[in-house]
Amino acid sequence: MSALKDFLLAPAPTPAPAPARATHVTRGSQPSLAVVAPAPLLRATGCAAAVALARRARAPRALVCTYTGADPAARTPRTARDALGASLDARGIATQRRGRVLVAELPGDPAAAARTAAVAVAVAAPCVVAVALRAAALDEVLAGCDAVLVVAPGDGTLAQLTCASAAALGPAVACVAAPAGVVARGLSVAGLAAPAGLRRAIAGVLS
Repeated sequence: MSALKDFLLAPAPTPAPAPARATHVTRGSQPSLAVVAPAPLLRATGCAAAVALARRARAPRALVCTYTGADPAARTPRTARDALGASLDARGIATQRRGRVLVAELPGDPAAAARTAAVAVAVAAPCVVAVALRAAALDEVLAGCDAVLVVAPGDGTLAQLTCASAAALGPAVACVAAPAGVVARGLSVAGLAAPAGLRRAIAGVLS
């Protein structure tokens, strides 16, 4: 129940030391999207959204930052050597290249994750910030994105609650379906494809 509450609703504001809350979000010159999805669907949805965003922006590649609330199991290798990968590497953001997508796994600490995501959004490339848990420190970054896509768990009531909570951040919100089926999810995670429904939803909230 606690995990579901954290997914559905923004946490209540709590006092925090200034360094932890100092997350200034500077908008890059390319579009940015926030994705809120359950952890099992986060990578597929985030990568699919990044592929769609790259195509829409006519960019060679897009970045997706994923946050699950846990630290990455192992240090992410710095394998991306193109201009975007080099720019992120210079800012201390490690990435993995997957097709048209660079994936950066955010640290488990919400404040550290927010600082990293804010830097990523400021880079001149299409960017997706995909979160499986809402955290107050990350909400400022989500609110700075151009739009929010929500993959809601469960029935219609849960979908409405989740979308209403996301709408409170400010940007336009669309509820979307995660890539369905093994093949579709595999292509999405590989950074190679985005479902038509997801592309239409992105076009709708960014138009």
